[in-house]
Amino acid sequence: MKQDLFQDLLHAAHHVYSSTDALQQFAPWPSDLLYADRPVRPVPAIRQIKKWSDMHQLHIATQQVADFGDWKQTYTEDEVGFGFLQDYGYLELYGPNGHFQTDQGRAYIGYWEGAYIIHGTGIKQKKYMLFSVVQAISKAEAQNPPY
Repeated sequence: MKQDLFQDLLHAAHHVYSSTDALQQFAPWPSDLLYADRPVRPVPAIRQIKKWSDMHQLHIATQQVADFGDWKQTYTEDEVGFGFLQDYGYLELYGPNGHFQTDQGRAYIGYWEGAYIIHGTGIKQKKYMLFSVVQAISKAEAQNPPY
């Protein structure tokens, strides 16, 4: 079941990739993706991801894997505060440490919720969802990531 859900997410991400010229020009889609059963590591932002009402295929697929993802946070509370960490997280869809392993590139699904002020009317909430593709990496970087 878990693998099927991640296959659906990969398919939805590939659909976004295939319909976005800028992504296609930036990096090729990997040809050697192999599913890897990553550990489940939740982040607090999952509760918000599961409440999305947008019916986009990538959003739905992300919601379906939310409880099974190897979610990460690269910031510390000292750097960004407790509140930000409650509203932020990402998973590596494919890459050397992804749910699909490859050394031909990386793609991430990320979420964060930020605050912004509009013309002194008060704070408004804005939600962000990111699908990011990173160009191919070297085998040395794949074996020794910089983080």
